[in-house]
Amino acid sequence: MLDLGLDQLQLVGRIPVAVVQALWPGFVPQDHDVYINPVYLRRHLQSRPDYVNRVAAFNQYGHLLESCFAGADTYARYDRVSGDEAGLDIFSRVEVRREPAFVQIGVRLASASSGRHKRNYVATMMLVSTPRLRATLRRVPHCQP
Repeated sequence: MLDLGLDQLQLVGRIPVAVVQALWPGFVPQDHDVYINPVYLRRHLQSRPDYVNRVAAFNQYGHLLESCFAGADTYARYDRVSGDEAGLDIFSRVEVRREPAFVQIGVRLASASSGRHKRNYVATMMLVSTPRLRATLRRVPHCQP
């Protein structure tokens, strides 16, 4: 069980091998486990211009992170990462009748060839509407689990 008040890395989920192969062909991650430091992430989210929305999303849906990984609706490639990382956005439906309906979780995967052990981690989290999700998926490579 994820403890959102704990200031240390915690295992939050696992990225399927097929997703990494489909969205980042040739990229070999150190492993497929993803970790989160909830306190660090909350501090990071507060530094963003839209911090009110991001922190509110984390406070409201943070307890669902593990189930968002397990029941992801869509994975999308995220290219704005350093050369030794791969970026993925995980979209998971959290609301059935209301908007915004999806949580978007940004994940960074460390390369096995980087030569140093670095954990895969959750870099961001925000709520997105169904139209925004559709617009994103028109622009970037994506796949379903």
